[in-house]
Amino acid sequence: MVFVNTVINRIFKIIACIILFSFYSFAQEKEVIWENSLEPTIPFTVSIFGTNQGLIQNQIDDIVVKESNSFLMSTANGIVEFNGLSFKNILKYKKYRDGTFRKLVYCKKRNSLFAIDNVNMLYEVSPRFQQINLNSESVYATTLSGDSLISIGESGNIYVTNILTKKNKWIHKLQLAKPLKNVQYKNSMVFQFPFLYLITKQGVLKLNVLSRQEAIILKNECNRLEVNPFNKNIYALNAHRLFKITPSVYEIKLKGEFILEDITFKNRTSFYVATPSGLIYFNNGQQFFNNNSSVLPTTRFHSCYYDTVFNNLYLGSIDKGLLKLTFKDMNTLYNGNEMNESSISSIIKTKSGNVLFAQIVNNIMQIKNSKTTLFKNMHLNISSLATFDNLVYVGSWGNGLIVLDDTTEIANIKFPSLLSNDVHAVFKDSKNRLWVGNEKGVSRGNDIHSLHPFSSSKIKSQITCIYELKNGSICLGGNDGMYIIQNDKISRITSQNPNVFFKRIRAFYEDAKGKIWIGSYGGGLYCYDQKRLISINAIRNVKLPDDIFTLCKDDFGYFYMSSNSGLWRVSEKKLNDILEQKINFLIPFHYSRVNGLLNNEFNGGFQNNFLKNGNQLYFPSVEGIVIAYPEPIKLNSPKVKIEEIFVNDSLVDTDIRTFQRKENSIAIKVSCSIVEAKYNSFYQYKLLKNGKEGWSLPTKESMFNFRMLPPDDYTFVVRAIDGQNMESPLETTFTFEVLPYFYETRWFQILLVLTLILIMYVVISKIKNNRLQKETLNKEIAQLELNEIQSQMNPHFIFNAMNSISYYLKVNENKSAQVYLNHLSRLLRKFMDYSNNDYIDISSEVKLLTSYVEIERMRFADKFTFEVNLPEELENCLIPTYLLQPLIENAIKHGIIPSEVSHKICLSFKQVENVLDIRIDDDGIGRVLAEKNKPKNHQSKGINLIQKKIALLKERFDVDVSFEIIDKESGTLVIIKLPIML
Repeated sequence: MVFVNTVINRIFKIIACIILFSFYSFAQEKEVIWENSLEPTIPFTVSIFGTNQGLIQNQIDDIVVKESNSFLMSTANGIVEFNGLSFKNILKYKKYRDGTFRKLVYCKKRNSLFAIDNVNMLYEVSPRFQQINLNSESVYATTLSGDSLISIGESGNIYVTNILTKKNKWIHKLQLAKPLKNVQYKNSMVFQFPFLYLITKQGVLKLNVLSRQEAIILKNECNRLEVNPFNKNIYALNAHRLFKITPSVYEIKLKGEFILEDITFKNRTSFYVATPSGLIYFNNGQQFFNNNSSVLPTTRFHSCYYDTVFNNLYLGSIDKGLLKLTFKDMNTLYNGNEMNESSISSIIKTKSGNVLFAQIVNNIMQIKNSKTTLFKNMHLNISSLATFDNLVYVGSWGNGLIVLDDTTEIANIKFPSLLSNDVHAVFKDSKNRLWVGNEKGVSRGNDIHSLHPFSSSKIKSQITCIYELKNGSICLGGNDGMYIIQNDKISRITSQNPNVFFKRIRAFYEDAKGKIWIGSYGGGLYCYDQKRLISINAIRNVKLPDDIFTLCKDDFGYFYMSSNSGLWRVSEKKLNDILEQKINFLIPFHYSRVNGLLNNEFNGGFQNNFLKNGNQLYFPSVEGIVIAYPEPIKLNSPKVKIEEIFVNDSLVDTDIRTFQRKENSIAIKVSCSIVEAKYNSFYQYKLLKNGKEGWSLPTKESMFNFRMLPPDDYTFVVRAIDGQNMESPLETTFTFEVLPYFYETRWFQILLVLTLILIMYVVISKIKNNRLQKETLNKEIAQLELNEIQSQMNPHFIFNAMNSISYYLKVNENKSAQVYLNHLSRLLRKFMDYSNNDYIDISSEVKLLTSYVEIERMRFADKFTFEVNLPEELENCLIPTYLLQPLIENAIKHGIIPSEVSHKICLSFKQVENVLDIRIDDDGIGRVLAEKNKPKNHQSKGINLIQKKIALLKERFDVDVSFEIIDKESGTLVIIKLPIML
């Protein structure tokens, strides 16, 4: 039991750690909004960035800008870079990471950062960390001039240091004053060619670097110099006083006692001064001071910077980290003391100029001088307002349509004039006809007294918005889609795509080209053009909200769209561009709490769910009236920066571009130069290898993780897209290589192929050698068998010849026996000469056969004749040795001898193409009679030996010999065919 409890406790702790880590990770990426700054009376919202966002510690001493939304800041524990959302320590060496650096100088051209530390040593901090030695002098101040640093040493020597070469050049030594040593975290030197302004013990000194003339232009002790970038005027601060020293010197009088820490400029005549007791603002000579702790989370400021690109003020505090003051694009008008209900349904402006809005419960309120007052208590639930001819039409839930003349109720229209007493929309068209949309359809009449249901058989659902087109057609929108009524002919517009949601219409807008833009609740934005209904939200890479309650066009060509997730703004031109495929993405601007909304949820409302009042736009929300102040968009190309690289979840240097194959996870973290919430930035990426991969879907994720990448060279391309919808966003690339395992390398694969080839060669060679050895052995065996056959043939013939000689001796024909013996001896001699040869020329073979036949003719008393037909051109052709003699012998012995009459044997040779045709033709008794005359147990081995010899010739020499015996009417024909051989 104890073991089980222990395991459960450990599991609980692990889960708790995971949840805590997830929360911490989430907090790392999100800015924290100071809730008090959301109050409508405060002109800005305050975002707090501190240790939860990676700040080393909450005191910020100096701020320099790299680019929009990217800053370098010095703290008491090192230098950090702020990308608009989070911080990171830029010092790579642990020895210096926690060091204190007071003055920062950043060179944008070279992307180099220089700093003076707390013992007055000058360093290049980034991209390389190295000390810059000025003849072993302590450095009291430094400033930038093109590609050079101008620095002043403790003895008053002024040096110029080349940023690229780090070589120093002495240019002057102060004569009138000594530099001020302890100007901590301050800018104490400004260079405006040819003048160098610097803080000394005697005051502000002005040096002409060309003439070397010195002058004390301000004798008051100061601790900071700053330049107004809008007019190049220089300002000087000391502990309690503020001076302007160019083009002339005079003091700017302050109301009150302050310790002045830093100054930043909004424009030519407006600037902010940071103090440890609050924030001073000067605007056209007027001073304002904010030390209200309910407005700002702290009033202890040490540094400040105004970002003119996005109109943000950054304040470096002593105790709360970095504060970002975002000046509101809009405000929320809500007073809980005056309004018994925060949720607003509809807003209008009467002919007399009164701006009225309806609380859902009971009251119609009026806006005067940015304050809300009660206009009329209705004692009912209000759904919509409308105004025509200075009358106010109040749509209600359950109480029909109430008509007011000022605050006096003059009519209450209900069923049956209306199909339902829930009224959501009231509209008067160009023909002065009154339309009333309700829960079950629409009513129409020339005035409130003639209202009656219109086409109730075709339009039966809730109608919430009514709009008139330029051609006089009326658009009705409601919970079952859209209707267009032209000359009382009703057309219901539906989507041909069953997957496209087209219901609950809340807004219409007809543009100059006749396109009808339609906002819906749940389906986003649609366009009806040339009888085609197109879902804009369904187009790839479109990030419009799914709920669009309003289509309010401002004076700059943008639609404002209220929704349940904030207020959105998108260019009408870009909407047409996405339709015409001129751009392949569409991102709207997004306004939320940081831009001045008390609540991101708007009422999807019914008719008149927005009001354009001059250059201001009013939108009902669930928490008051949102007032937007449209301004032209400051175009600024978003650029993506590679922030960090993680390999197997471990942080590595971004300069590393080669990764091992075993490193199965490579994650790339990026940041965008524009992090303003309203720009609504998304990332798109593609990982290029060999092909041309397309862009990914837009994502808010800034970390891209790639797992198990095969070995190759890769190019990671990333871009940021936002509400500006630029046609060619800036791209950032990161090239890297994934190295293969050794067995995946090219050389290994080549070696493997070569090894396989070698193995195959060895195996094939062995097989081939075995085959050759086998063939050689077979040929040797065949040769032995041929020799054996020939050795068998020779005794066979000799045996027959000896029988003939024996016969002559037996009959006492000694002379004939002698002649026969002489013929035999010569014949045997020839046999011996050719016995070791596999082939013999036909001429020699014919001579040998002629000698043999002569012997046989003597033996058989000239019982046959022998004729040879040999063309001269064939005499030298080769034939196998002893191939013909057994056949001649068979013809004599079996075809001729048994006969009583004389016969003829003809041996002929002829060439048919490349074939030698040999024919042995006899007119003997033939094979049939010869078989009958044979002894019972006689076996003739001649033919068998010939056939075996032919087979061995094929095996030994690959010579095809055709052998055929043809029985004639009288006699036998033997045909032998073999290739011509010379």
